[in-house]
Amino acid sequence: MRYTTVIDISDMSEIYRNHNTVLVYLHMALKSGYHDDDRDICRTSIRDLAWRLHMTVSAVRHALAILDKADLVKRQGDAYHVKKWTIEAPPSPRPRKKTVDSNTGNLGEKMDQQIREYQERVINAVREMSRSELESWLEELKSGRSIRHHGVQIPANQRNIEWLTNYIEKL
Repeated sequence: MRYTTVIDISDMSEIYRNHNTVLVYLHMALKSGYHDDDRDICRTSIRDLAWRLHMTVSAVRHALAILDKADLVKRQGDAYHVKKWTIEAPPSPRPRKKTVDSNTGNLGEKMDQQIREYQERVINAVREMSRSELESWLEELKSGRSIRHHGVQIPANQRNIEWLTNYIEKL
């Protein structure tokens, strides 16, 4: 058992209303080859189709004429090329979601706002501390430990150490 593709011929009224034409197309699509050398090629004769499909020879000829007119089956020497798929325009890409937050503008503005809020929380936390608390905080930063005070965490890095040192000197 194998699978194959076929064109949806139900929209083609001239073909679909003729049951013999539908039967010939489906039979040829199912019996056509699927290897590289015989892909979509059905090697058969009109008499063989008539015998296998229990149709008259003239009914098979008429069905093949209709299929040829619709460009679904073309005679190629001793075989028929069966069209089982068509090239269609690729579907249009889905619209992308915007990365803009309607409340704060674009993403860069939102990040800037978050940075400003963080800096305000740090300054408020530092203002509430005594000089001795600030100096112990500075020692912890210098030893490589991040510090947390009033829900604000300051990572241990050179920039924060310099900032806290300058703040303490200004007191």
